[in-house]
Amino acid sequence: MEVYKHGKIVKMQIIDIPNSCLGTKSNYNMIVSYENLNFIKRISGNYCEAHNVGDIEELKYLNGSNIVLFPYENPRSKFYSVAFLGLVGLGILIWYGFLKKPLINSRDR
Repeated sequence: MEVYKHGKIVKMQIIDIPNSCLGTKSNYNMIVSYENLNFIKRISGNYCEAHNVGDIEELKYLNGSNIVLFPYENPRSKFYSVAFLGLVGLGILIWYGFLKKPLINSRDR
């Protein structure tokens, strides 16, 4: 979260990126370099189709951190999405628990 709040936009060079991101895997990693430091950045499938090794990309970086973010990337949105899905899942489980008929009927004893 510190990188998001206090990081600055810097130019980083792509050191390694998959040649193709086709397939069932939803996330891939690329390696970028800045001031002789390498960072691993998770990318989506369509990102590696448009970029190559040696390209310069702008990423958000905070000195001393090992995390880099895309300038438009907001880590809070991921947290809110996961929290929302968790609450929906919990709600479904609770709702199902109230509607489910008991396995043993009290008259069958």
